[in-house]
Amino acid sequence: MFCQNCGANLAEGTNVCTTCGTPLATHNPSIVQYNPQPQGAMQHNEPRCGCCGYVGQWKVEPIFLTHHWIIFFISLFFFGAGIFYLLTVLIIRGNTEHRAKICPQCKARNMWSFYY
Repeated sequence: MFCQNCGANLAEGTNVCTTCGTPLATHNPSIVQYNPQPQGAMQHNEPRCGCCGYVGQWKVEPIFLTHHWIIFFISLFFFGAGIFYLLTVLIIRGNTEHRAKICPQCKARNMWSFYY
């Protein structure tokens, strides 16, 4: 069961929300769908940062990060399988949808929304 005011997950039979304090006496015990989209928000084509409010295109992190290179060299010298590791990373992260989006203004990662 979810609070209709804040969307907090509540135990069955609760009369008051433990997060926001909203009374739930008139609450229907059936399952309530929580909609995280703010009221009056419209869908836009450009994402907006949830931290700083930046609106525009976000940077996509590179395919190989620092820890990928470290693991590559360690596995290359000790196990001889570094090339297979880099190929696996390339296959998984080759698509930009599998990489984090970074806000160019505040450097927040994956904190964006198209509804504002």
